[in-house]
Amino acid sequence: MSLDAREPPGGDFVAYIEQLERAQVARQAVPGTMVAPPAGAPARLTASQAEAAAAALQQTPGPPGQARSHAQSAPKFSASQQPAALSAEQAQQLLARLNAGGQAGPSLVAIVVGIGLIIGGGAMNAGPVPFFLGVAAIVWGARRLERLKKSKP
Repeated sequence: MSLDAREPPGGDFVAYIEQLERAQVARQAVPGTMVAPPAGAPARLTASQAEAAAAALQQTPGPPGQARSHAQSAPKFSASQQPAALSAEQAQQLLARLNAGGQAGPSLVAIVVGIGLIIGGGAMNAGPVPFFLGVAAIVWGARRLERLKKSKP
């Protein structure tokens, strides 16, 4: 009586393992499949083997949907199509615009977390600690928002 449906009939595990090994060797013969190397194979490639494999990968396109190397996916620009460089003034303006946005986010998160601490602490009868932490988070967030409003023109 066998307990597992995958167990070989008659309990001949040696023949079953040999059959699995033959199937694995057959799968290795199919190009494009990934199978673990055999037990006696070297763990690392030599430098020449690695170079040959890299050259082969760069020459042959991968299957659809597979990631490409940076060299294949990088945009190619000719001398007339080079992207325009920013002047120092334009770079400073861009940096100021990037830094200006999103400053209210942490303040709003602190206010929401503070409200959650007050409501959750009260619902679970957790005591005064969540209440005071919630009040502190709300006060910190509100003061920071007020400072941001005053600093913006």
